[in-house]
Amino acid sequence: MDLTMTRKRAATAATLVILLAVGAWFFLFRGGNGAEGIRISGNIETTTVEVSFKIPGRVAERAVDEGMTVTAGQRLARLDNTDLTDEVRAREAELSAVDAALRELTAGARPQEIASARAAVERARSDAEKTRKDHGRTEALLARQLIPAQENDAARAAGEMAA
Repeated sequence: MDLTMTRKRAATAATLVILLAVGAWFFLFRGGNGAEGIRISGNIETTTVEVSFKIPGRVAERAVDEGMTVTAGQRLARLDNTDLTDEVRAREAELSAVDAALRELTAGARPQEIASARAAVERARSDAEKTRKDHGRTEALLARQLIPAQENDAARAAGEMAA
């Protein structure tokens, strides 16, 4: 039995040595150390490309469809620009109004406006003078007790406001 057992052990050891030799040969010459990676051949296709505009908005026109070939710089889509156009027009109108006001200020007042302002100043002066005279009269009438003190107070307040 010893001889059979020894032969079995020798056969098992030989099989193990052969398997180790085949594994080492495969690892060293066929499998490599993994630095080379996997070698395959074929074509790489991109199926998804993310594109976007610099500003948000609604797409008014799409110039290409899915699957079409495009070139660098080719327009793919166009945004609806009505909101931006309206905004530009509003700002241009504001600019025109401000420009007109600036021209009016730099041109100075017209002679008619100056005459109207002088007439308003003269009216205010004559109204103030009349109010002062009315107050003087009510003072005299109050001194002689011909009017109540309330009328004199009202005339004095009007005179102070006119001054």
